[in-house]
Amino acid sequence: NKKTAWLHEVYLREASAYKFFLDDQKRQELKLRAEPVMRWTSDGDYNGEVYVWTHQGAAAIVGCIFSGPRGKDARGIMHEFHSLAPNRLYAGDRGGTGWLPQEPGIKLEPLPNAPAPARTQSLRLAQMRDLARRFNSHVLREGSKWEMRLLTQPIYRYESSDENSPVVDGALFAFVWTAGTDPELLIAIEARSGDKGVQWYYAPARFTNCEAWLQYQGKEVWRADPANVGIFDGVTTTRYGAFQVKTIPNQGDE
Repeated sequence: NKKTAWLHEVYLREASAYKFFLDDQKRQELKLRAEPVMRWTSDGDYNGEVYVWTHQGAAAIVGCIFSGPRGKDARGIMHEFHSLAPNRLYAGDRGGTGWLPQEPGIKLEPLPNAPAPARTQSLRLAQMRDLARRFNSHVLREGSKWEMRLLTQPIYRYESSDENSPVVDGALFAFVWTAGTDPELLIAIEARSGDKGVQWYYAPARFTNCEAWLQYQGKEVWRADPANVGIFDGVTTTRYGAFQVKTIPNQGDE
């Protein structure tokens, strides 16, 4: 409908205003994938689009541009980011916020009891989906513990163009809150080559300011405390941040 189309234009314009680089000389620019990897809706007329910025096909930043009602005639626009890069990033144009993490984004860990990565892309995708199902996750919201739901189809599949990269294959999976499809936690699963051959690795990335837990085969492997830095307060140097950006007048059909 018109409202969805209008909001997509708003979200893409907001995402396109950012430029990020791998190096302080700003020669290796991350590429925004113009098509959102996910669209979501949630209670209270909140919705958003998830975008990725890539380097040679691998996801380096995941960002969400989303909005919610501000009275009858306006919507509040918010931005949310998490670095997926192993090293710190550098910013060019800053878009609607000054987000720039001064710390690495994620740390990949070997996946215990994982099979050897298959030889073909289609079989590796089946393996990644099976590995993702071994995880379960909860968030603490409004004093209650909510189990999150895994989307078994990845929101982004790596399209690596770097023959020298240790990343053979990879995908980004999302856990969503039950009251809609708002992603609260992301998991990168990668097949990487190293001293012991090609193996499966994983890394979680918070996409919520709530306390969150992640279990693998029933054992807790990660926990995120309630986020109180970089959450709607203008602090921009952490790997995860969410920001109130602006309020805009409503357009489009409701």
